[in-house]
Amino acid sequence: MNKKDILFILDRAHGKDVSGKQSPDGSFVEWVYSDKVVKSLIQEMNKLEIPNDVTVDDDYEIGLVNRVIKGNELSKETNKAVFITFHNNAGGGTGNELFIKRNPSDEEIDVANIMSKRLIYDFPEFKWRQHDPDLLYKEANYVVLAGSSKYNIKPDYTPIYLEFLFMDHPDDLKMLKDEKIFKRYIDSLLYGIVEICDYYGVGNFKIV
Repeated sequence: MNKKDILFILDRAHGKDVSGKQSPDGSFVEWVYSDKVVKSLIQEMNKLEIPNDVTVDDDYEIGLVNRVIKGNELSKETNKAVFITFHNNAGGGTGNELFIKRNPSDEEIDVANIMSKRLIYDFPEFKWRQHDPDLLYKEANYVVLAGSSKYNIKPDYTPIYLEFLFMDHPDDLKMLKDEKIFKRYIDSLLYGIVEICDYYGVGNFKIV
C-alpha cells in the first residue's frame, strides 16, 4: 500500500496552551492522552505500512480551521484521505461515542459504522452513546468534520470524531489511567483502521 492509495490523517486534541481540558482534579490532561494515542497508533500503523500523517506536530493548539487546512493539504497527496480526531469527553456522562457531520454521505456513514462497531465489540463493558437507537454514530457540525462557512472552507477528507470515556466520571477516569485499557484502545483503533482499508480495497490485510 502506498500513500497515493490511502492516507490516515491523525488529529490530536487541543494543546498545552488550551486550559480546562482535564479531569476535575487535574490528574488527567486530554491533549497529553490524545498525543499518546496518536504517537502509539503511528508506531503500530508503521509496522503494517499503513500510510499516516498528523495535523499537529508540536505541543500547541493550531486552531480548528488550521486543522482542516492541514488535513486538506495532506488529502492532496492521496486518492483517499480518512481523518480521525481523538478526544476524551466531559460533562457528567460515561462511555464512548463517535461523531460525523450532519447530512453525511453514504461513504461517511460506512466508515463511521466500521469504527463504531469495532469499538463496541472491543469494549462491551463501556456504554456506547447514541442520539438515535438505530444509529451507531452521532451527527454534529464540528469544524474538523464540516468545515467553516465563515472561512469558506470544507474538508476534502472523510472525517470521524472519537470521544473515548469521560475524564470527569470517576470510573471512566480510572479506566483512562489504566495502561491495559490504553493498549486495548490502540489495538481496537488499529483493527478498525485495517477494516477501513479493507472497505476501500487497499492493502493486502486479512481480517481474522
